[in-house]
Amino acid sequence: MKSRIILGVLLALALAAPAMARTSLSIGINIAPPVVTYHQEPHWVHPNGARVWIVDDPALGYDYFRYGGWYWIYDRDTWFRSRRYNGPWMGVRSEVVPGPIWRMGDREHYNWRHRPGAVPQRWAR
Repeated sequence: MKSRIILGVLLALALAAPAMARTSLSIGINIAPPVVTYHQEPHWVHPNGARVWIVDDPALGYDYFRYGGWYWIYDRDTWFRSRRYNGPWMGVRSEVVPGPIWRMGDREHYNWRHRPGAVPQRWAR
């Protein structure tokens, strides 16, 4: 009798184990941030009428902005931001980028090095 009870308990546990198992899938794509090699704060310009500061460095290979207490870089179809001009940089979704930065391309005084593709719906005109 005891062996049947033990067998029944073991069978119940064996059948319940797959139901208690969890399944998860996580896919991460890590894009390395750009190399920012400034040893002192870069030379910023503040175009007339703009609330965004831009780096005045023709040799720069990416778009580099300062706005709202953050530093923003657009490089290789990816946005990055940091609290400091020299990083560390963290990749962010395009929806996080403030509207005034998106509108910099509408101004004649700024030419994107790598123009972003789709503007997030909330900033589209």
